[in-house]
Amino acid sequence: MIDLLDRTFLFTGYKEYFRKLVPRDSEIVLAHNDAQENNILASLEDNTKITLIDYEYGGWNPMAMDIANYLNECAVDNAYPKGMGIKYYPCNFPTEFERNLLIKSYLEIHYEKLNEDKTVTIDDYQRWEKNVFPKFEQEVKQCCLMSSF
Repeated sequence: MIDLLDRTFLFTGYKEYFRKLVPRDSEIVLAHNDAQENNILASLEDNTKITLIDYEYGGWNPMAMDIANYLNECAVDNAYPKGMGIKYYPCNFPTEFERNLLIKSYLEIHYEKLNEDKTVTIDDYQRWEKNVFPKFEQEVKQCCLMSSF
C-alpha cells in the first residue's frame, strides 16, 4: 500500500527533498502538532488568555513547527458541513505581514521568558531582529512545507 501511495502521489526524490527542509540547528521543543481553531480555546473574559487542548499529536519538533502548522491550518475549515468535513481556503492563508507579526510576537515572548532577569537593550533587540528573526522566519517556511506534507 505504501509503495502504491509513493508511486501515485509523491515525486521522485521527495524523501531527500523533505529531509533537507528539516531545520538542522533549530531548537527542538515539545510541540502540540495540531494547532488549529478547534484546539485553541480563548477566555471569554480576556481573549489574550488561551488554553491548548487535544495533545494526541504532541511530540518533539523544531520550534517553528507549531507556528507553521497554525499558519497552514488558517486555510482549512475543519468543521465544514459537507463531504469529508474539511474544506481548504487558500485565500485564508495569512499574508506576509500577518505571518511576520505572528512570528515576531512569538519570538519576543519566547526571548522575554528566557531573559526574565535581564534588561533587554535596544542593541539586543536590533541584533535579534537582524539575526534571529530571519533565520526563524525561514524555518517557519520550511516547516510549513513539512506540515503540509
